[in-house]
Amino acid sequence: NTYIFDARVMERFGIDRRHLPADSTLINDDREATRYARAMWTIAGLVLLIAVLLSVFGLVYRWQHRKRKALEQTANGKDQGLFELKTALELDPQSLSANIFMALYWMRRGDYSQASGSIEQAIALSPGNPALLAEMAGIQAASGDLYGAYDSYKKAAAFSPYEPEYQRLIIRFSIEYNFSVEDVALPLARQLLAGETQHPIDLDLMAQVLILQGDLVNAERFLAKAISANPRFAMAHLHLGVVYLLQGKQRDAARELQLASTLDPGGSVAAQAQRLLGGGAP
Repeated sequence: NTYIFDARVMERFGIDRRHLPADSTLINDDREATRYARAMWTIAGLVLLIAVLLSVFGLVYRWQHRKRKALEQTANGKDQGLFELKTALELDPQSLSANIFMALYWMRRGDYSQASGSIEQAIALSPGNPALLAEMAGIQAASGDLYGAYDSYKKAAAFSPYEPEYQRLIIRFSIEYNFSVEDVALPLARQLLAGETQHPIDLDLMAQVLILQGDLVNAERFLAKAISANPRFAMAHLHLGVVYLLQGKQRDAARELQLASTLDPGGSVAAQAQRLLGGGAP
């Protein structure tokens, strides 16, 4: 037979449960309930601890992720601008403006390979755009690919035959890099001056070509015409000052260089004029 004892009654009369028969059943045992409650609280505590640990791990992961992204930005461009440009291209790889700005970014950084890739993408999006072809030419020239630059400049001019600025770009390129001046810059300069109206800019460009060829007399003549057409043309005064320096006319050179500096306060012409006034080589 199974004996059944009430734990509460035994506790009231002070009966020790250790004296109960081995096969007896104990009811109303508060100790079991207490052990059960403690077990439940322990489990709840463990669940809470796990939840807290998971939250902490989540925060650490997000912090590490942000840190890694920040390091990637630093490694790739060291500024927010590159990150934003890359984001814009990820959202819209066909964005003409984003590709152009990316090319300009790499151009300023001196990374001509990256700049070339970005401007090629822009040209693919807007074929026949002379401005983009001119940008490509500038990148090629800066990277040392002078023949490629000349070809790109010619394409830009061909797509805009009635816009003299692209022919002027070719002349400036030829002068700056001393690229076939006689065969490239000189014929174009003559072509720009063939019309009835001679623009001061074109007169100045012709003078620069003549300076490179050593024809200082005619260079002075074209610069005088440019200044007569526009007395406040700082670039023409600068180049006339160069002509005078090469001719040994120091006083006349100082006058023109000072005037060029005055007409272009804080600009690149003024900086060149001040350098020459300080004894720099023309």
